[in-house]
Amino acid sequence: TVESSPGQTLPSVVMFGMEKVGRTVADALESFHIEYDAIERDFDIFTAASVDGYSVMFGDLGDYRLSETISMSERRVIAITDVRFDVSSDLTPIVNARFPHLTRLVCVSNEQEGRRYQELGMESVVDDKEHPGEPMALRVLACHQIEKAKTDEWLTQRHESSGVATSNEA
Repeated sequence: TVESSPGQTLPSVVMFGMEKVGRTVADALESFHIEYDAIERDFDIFTAASVDGYSVMFGDLGDYRLSETISMSERRVIAITDVRFDVSSDLTPIVNARFPHLTRLVCVSNEQEGRRYQELGMESVVDDKEHPGEPMALRVLACHQIEKAKTDEWLTQRHESSGVATSNEA
C-alpha cells in the first residue's frame, strides 16, 4: 500500500501508462513541481521508463484491487494514457460510485473513440499525433489551475528543446 506520513498527502495525480503520452504528462507535471504516481502494466515499458529516470510502479489498472493499494480515495485526477476500453467499461461504474470526486481523463486518438469513453462518464482528451501527450498534459495541468501563459511557456520550451516548431511559429 502506498501510504503517506501524518501531515503528508499523496500525489493528487495517478497516471496509468508510461509510453510517449504518459512520459509527456510526467514531464509537464515535473516541470510544474506537481507530484504524481505513474503505473505501467507492460514490464518492458516499465523498465524503460524507470531506466530513463521516471518514477513509475509496476501494476495493472485492470486489477481493481490496485485502487486500494494506491489509496485512490485520496487522489484528485486519474490520467489514463494506456487506453483499453474493455477495462474502462468494466471498472468505470465502480470507480464512479466509489470515487465520485475524481476527475477521470482518458487519452484517445479521435472524437469517435472519445464519445465511447464519455458515455462511460470519463472525460476524453483527443491526442495530437504531431505532439503526442501534449493535449493530455495541458488538461492535467488545467486540473491544477496552472495558468495558460505558463503552460504556453512550457510548450514553447518543450518544442524548442526538441527542435519542433510551436503552433505560433508554424
